[in-house]
Amino acid sequence: MQTLIEQFAAQTVLMRGLADRLGYPNFAHMMTNTLSSLHDTHLSERERLQRAYDASRIFGGMGSWNDSVPVTAFEMGISDEFDQTTERFWAVRTAVRVALERRI
Repeated sequence: MQTLIEQFAAQTVLMRGLADRLGYPNFAHMMTNTLSSLHDTHLSERERLQRAYDASRIFGGMGSWNDSVPVTAFEMGISDEFDQTTERFWAVRTAVRVALERRI
């Protein structure tokens, strides 16, 4: 489970950096909250993952990461970076969801 926490943290750092570069401080703040949960050693590993998963809900709904952010990335000429970073974050976040559903 520690490896999953480390992977989630690494991808979250990349997402936070991308959100900052693209000028979306609200998403960067969400990633900071996600990291805070992942690094809170007073919690069990499972609770850290659960809180981080909940804090990182950026997909779906109005105003989500997939709304105007890709347009900004395109306008800045970094669509490939946006796509790769988003896909990796989605993949690790999905792995966290699966692990939580299995009640690790």
